[in-house]
Amino acid sequence: MNLEEDRVKQEADAKTRAAQAEVQARLDAERRVREEEEARMRAADDARRAEELRQREEAARHEAIRVAEVERARLDAENRARLEAMRHQQEHEQRVAAISQQSGKKQATLIAAGIGAVLFLALVGGGLFIKKQNDANEAQAAAAEAQRQDLQNQIDAAKAEADKQAAAVKSATAALSSAKDDAARAQAQHDLDIAMQKQNAANAAINRVRAGGGGKASTGSSPAAPCTCSKMDPLCGCIQ
Repeated sequence: MNLEEDRVKQEADAKTRAAQAEVQARLDAERRVREEEEARMRAADDARRAEELRQREEAARHEAIRVAEVERARLDAENRARLEAMRHQQEHEQRVAAISQQSGKKQATLIAAGIGAVLFLALVGGGLFIKKQNDANEAQAAAAEAQRQDLQNQIDAAKAEADKQAAAVKSATAALSSAKDDAARAQAQHDLDIAMQKQNAANAAINRVRAGGGGKASTGSSPAAPCTCSKMDPLCGCIQ
């Protein structure tokens, strides 16, 4: 090998090393961008979880206050009915005493029996009122608990879907980092874009549940149009 061939070979080797260094630098830059995005998403997820915990604690506090108010209303109703029964009893005793002074023992006994019947009916009516009030309070508390549980179930389901998509994003990011050629990188990038779209949709569903106070997502009656996108198109919204 003469000097000219040696020089040509050295120049070719230098170009190859430069190209490899450029590819490696680009991959390193992409990796840093992905790591920064993952860190941002983890921070956002931590903040979201902290906010959800705060909201659950606040909802539990409000629920405890509401249940205490219902219980207090029930006790107040019972106390009012008891006081009313005592008042009727006192009036009955006063009437019996007055009638005893004005009439004979037999007449007083008959009148007292009539007043006693009235008092009995009043006591029965008071008991029915208390039972009706208690039933209404219990039904209201049960309805509120069912609504709260339904909302919590929807939030839990949406959170599970968000966690699932976060894992898919992490898996797709790892696949992109370990891709060996352009075709594998393109496929991995496509999978990452789809996973991030689904993750964003899951997070949006959580926000809708919180903002709307529950409820099921509506479904359209018209059939979906056929998908005409390329399988490698990362911006296609109909690829599942």
